[in-house]
Amino acid sequence: MKRFLFFAIMSLLCLTVSAQNWVQLGNDINGKAAQDDFGRWASLSADGNTVAVGAQYNDDAGSNAGQVRVFTYNGTSWSQKGLDINGEAAEDHSSRVSLSADGNTMAIGAPLNDDTGNGSGNVRVFVFDGTNWVQRGVNIPSETPNDQSGGAVSMSADGNRVAIGSIDSRTQGLNTGQVRVFGWNGSAWAKLGSNINGEAMDDQFGYSVKLSADGNTFVAGALYADPISNGNGEVSIYEFNGTDWVAKGDDIPGEQTNGNFGLSVDISADGNTIISAESEFKNGNGDRIGRARIFSWNGTQWVQKGSSIDGMADGDRIGIRVSITKQGNIIAIKGLLGQGNANDLSGNTRMFRFNGTDWVQLGQTIYGQAGDNGGFGLEFSGTGNTISIGFPQRDDNGQDSGQMRVYKFDGPLSVAGNNLKFATLYPNPSNSNFTIDLGKEYTEVAVQIYNMLGQVISSEKYASAKTIEKKITSVAGMYFVKISTAQGANKTLKVIKN
Repeated sequence: MKRFLFFAIMSLLCLTVSAQNWVQLGNDINGKAAQDDFGRWASLSADGNTVAVGAQYNDDAGSNAGQVRVFTYNGTSWSQKGLDINGEAAEDHSSRVSLSADGNTMAIGAPLNDDTGNGSGNVRVFVFDGTNWVQRGVNIPSETPNDQSGGAVSMSADGNRVAIGSIDSRTQGLNTGQVRVFGWNGSAWAKLGSNINGEAMDDQFGYSVKLSADGNTFVAGALYADPISNGNGEVSIYEFNGTDWVAKGDDIPGEQTNGNFGLSVDISADGNTIISAESEFKNGNGDRIGRARIFSWNGTQWVQKGSSIDGMADGDRIGIRVSITKQGNIIAIKGLLGQGNANDLSGNTRMFRFNGTDWVQLGQTIYGQAGDNGGFGLEFSGTGNTISIGFPQRDDNGQDSGQMRVYKFDGPLSVAGNNLKFATLYPNPSNSNFTIDLGKEYTEVAVQIYNMLGQVISSEKYASAKTIEKKITSVAGMYFVKISTAQGANKTLKVIKN
């Protein structure tokens, strides 16, 4: 009986520590009309209060011209910021979007625009003037027809640099792919350094691309590259040396044939941590389960950070979208499966935090409803406590009209000292009195003592404490001492009273 109660109380304590979750901020933001596909692409400002959302099949400016709308949060609800920004012509698919940190500058990619020929693509940049969105400079066009330039876009934190992926650039044959980076010189967008091209036909280099905060480093995916075997995929990281782009370490290959590594990528603010995934990865738990991996730069090479993260079950295909916080210690990964691993295209989003050794899930898994395909449009705010999640096949305003939601974590995110690893208590066993040594001073500490039945027999708070004297006046037996700090540190210790 005592053994059962011991595990019961430990489970209860774990629940009290881990009950923090992701809570939706404000109202749902819905697509306008059926088939809009609103929410597949999105970008979030650093403070988490501005979100830009793309709808690639919106028809306001012509069939599938595409549209981007921007919304701001007033503490209660989301309201539109400025007018809609429509594609320039039918079939532009103008929807790929990236915001500056302050949410006032925005790059929009239209990969099927015909500026320089059929399907050449282009990118436009807009600045908010306090009332509306005004274009900054002229369109940034593709260099040749069929490039699909703007299929991926990423903006630096200050809004003065933009990286552009062109998956069908043909420098080495069909679908070689290319990344170009442009900087604002005060009057126009000027290319920085050389074009970075894929290595071979069908690589689709630039399918995904993300810039560091200062715009001096980017990561790009080539999901069909063949570094080891057919269609492994790979990601490449480049750094600007003031004149040109040079490789930062070796390319990182996918692990399996046709794994599609590089389908989605992201990079930390300092450019030293990246995430990518291969959605078609398979293992003993099923086919197309998917796998995400995170890498850190150690000064000479990219080394994996923590364990790989696999999908939940066969068909989850995680990694179609990924995101990483500016600090590089929290990630988000999209999967396809619904609750109970239902194969109903609900979509799921899981967040993980690095605890110094490995990745552990942070909060609950966020599911869509059947058919929503949730988990697109992933982007963290600057602190990582807010995230945008799109549900592009949600049907609230017609079939596949789409929806965007923004969530905020309701607990502390810092992991510095969160495990209170130096906290001890002594003597143990104790006749009644014992001392808690926290290892260092904390500004505010709460101590609760539980008996074997899970009942709280003592609960007190202390200010500026490093050591705390406690006394158990109840009967002899085993007790549990839960320690919590204002910084989010938690630890539970066991003590025996003789």
